[in-house]
Amino acid sequence: MWRPHRAGYVAEVGMFAGPVGTVVGGGVGGDVGSGIGEVIVDGIEDLFRMRRWLEGLFGRGRLHTANASTPGAPVWAEPEIPDEERAVLLVGILDDPMAREDEKYDAAWDLEFLSGPFVESSLARIIRAEDFTSVLAQHCAESLGGIWARAGRVDPDFMAEVRGPAKDEVFGILGVRAPHLLPPGP
Repeated sequence: MWRPHRAGYVAEVGMFAGPVGTVVGGGVGGDVGSGIGEVIVDGIEDLFRMRRWLEGLFGRGRLHTANASTPGAPVWAEPEIPDEERAVLLVGILDDPMAREDEKYDAAWDLEFLSGPFVESSLARIIRAEDFTSVLAQHCAESLGGIWARAGRVDPDFMAEVRGPAKDEVFGILGVRAPHLLPPGP
C-alpha cells in the first residue's frame, strides 16, 4: 500500500514485526537523506533475509530464480541449461507439491517445446494422476499433443486411454497441427 510520507511516498508491506516500506520520490524541504530511507532499506534487507531463511526451511529442493542472468527469468529458462536438464527441472515443478498452480501450468506449457521419452512419459503420468480432468491435466495434454504433432507420431496406447477434457486437448491440437495422426472414426 502506498501512503504519503514527508520524504515522498512509502510502500508498506505488513509482515513479521510490522510494516516495511521504501521511500519513492523527492523529499519536501530537504528531507531526502535524513536517514528515513536508510532505516526503511534496512527493514527491506531484513525482510529479504527472512524470506531466504524461510525458503531454505520450507523450500528444500525448490528452484531458486534469483541467480538467473535475465532479470525475472526462472533458472530453467537459461540458455546454458541443456534440454535434458531443463526437462527434469520442469517435471520437478509439476511434481512439487509446494509449487503454485501458475508455476505448474507454465511448466506444463513449456514442456511442449522439449521432447523425448522422459518428457512424454512424465506428461502422460501427470495427466493420469490428475484423472484426465483437471486444468493441469489439460495443459499437460496440450503439450503432449504439441510434441506428437511436431514429432509426427503418437503413442497409440495412451491415445486409446486418454479421455475427458485431456482427450479434447490432445485431439484439438492434433486436429489443427497434424490431423493425419488422429485415429479414424466419428
